[in-house]
Amino acid sequence: MSVTEELRKSEKLLRLLLRENVRLDIQLTDDPAMVLADASQLHLIWVNLAVNAQDAMPQGGVLTIRVEPVDRTPTGPYCSSPATATTFLRKPACRTATPHEAVPTP
Repeated sequence: MSVTEELRKSEKLLRLLLRENVRLDIQLTDDPAMVLADASQLHLIWVNLAVNAQDAMPQGGVLTIRVEPVDRTPTGPYCSSPATATTFLRKPACRTATPHEAVPTP
């Protein structure tokens, strides 16, 4: 399954879940980021992340979810075993808006 494609499918739902003062910034690459996973569980992860991020930013802010290749070569920073084709998921970035900062809408 492609993480990139599944995130595209979830984007509209995630935007509907978030308050107006929380902007969703989804950053995708052309890499499909293939994983062996259940699509419904992956969608549930994104929903939980979005709701938790929103709760952590009562004044508003930006939730960034980025899909990108990770270097897992024998000299790469995430290598603990011989190089294999692996996709990693890591915590998305959240940035809280300051009182004087407007959060742009998409």
